[in-house]
Amino acid sequence: MTAAVSIVATRRDKEVSQGAFAFAEFEAAAVTMDNSGVQTIVDLDVTGLTRICVQLVVATATLAAFQISAFVHNRATAAVVLKSTTAQFTAPSGVLIDASGDLTGQVAGSAGWFVLNVAGFSTIRLSANSTAGASTLAIFANGV
Repeated sequence: MTAAVSIVATRRDKEVSQGAFAFAEFEAAAVTMDNSGVQTIVDLDVTGLTRICVQLVVATATLAAFQISAFVHNRATAAVVLKSTTAQFTAPSGVLIDASGDLTGQVAGSAGWFVLNVAGFSTIRLSANSTAGASTLAIFANGV
């Protein structure tokens, strides 16, 4: 089995003019995980952002689980699980503004997405599990 490699996505803040913050762009290298349980895929630094849109591209094995968690402070040691069930992704509410569908079972060879209100959080953690063997995911995100 291949253990997931937890990574921190590279954040590039974009400026409109004269130092005015416009948005942040994230890109994480592809991460390979196995089916030994829900594993952290990536941490996104969302300090100062209000909203993010995230796309996940599943390359190989279909997902068996997908979870969005948050840290309220950069020194917090435990994340709070925000969304993790089929119903929560297919009927978005609360901090989950919209989603492409059930991300907990995102099919291999496809892409899913979600829009999340991140005001007040310091870090958003994405975790997942594959149905069988190794699965590779690529994560892309923008935030304002």
